[in-house]
Amino acid sequence: MSSKVLFPSLSEDGWVNTPLKVADLLFSHFILADKSQTYMYDDMVASFPWIIQNTQKDITQTIIQTQETLRSYFIRYFNDVVVEVSEVPNVLEPSKGQISIYLRFTDTEGTDHVLGKLLTIIESKVAEIIDISNG
Repeated sequence: MSSKVLFPSLSEDGWVNTPLKVADLLFSHFILADKSQTYMYDDMVASFPWIIQNTQKDITQTIIQTQETLRSYFIRYFNDVVVEVSEVPNVLEPSKGQISIYLRFTDTEGTDHVLGKLLTIIESKVAEIIDISNG
């Protein structure tokens, strides 16, 4: 099982090709990336902080841009990428926005994989990331 390309890691893992590990690293980079880290490849940087900054308080646009960005980012590494992003009402603390992210993709051997995350956002910052079982 592997992704389309090897994914570089600065950890002891070196070059990673395990699909779920690559997906987790991609997602981490998406959450932490600074869009201004490059000017030459500006359109290639997938950055959730940039999406939040540019869609302030417009949850519909946040969802649309997150979905499009994650799909275009993951398609570079996997096949048949499906991304679903939706708002999750936070009944207990309405001031904290929540969105769920469902990613399904296929590795080079045709095996399907699912990555599910629940993000809690406070004052335009990601406060919590929770893995969602069963997508």
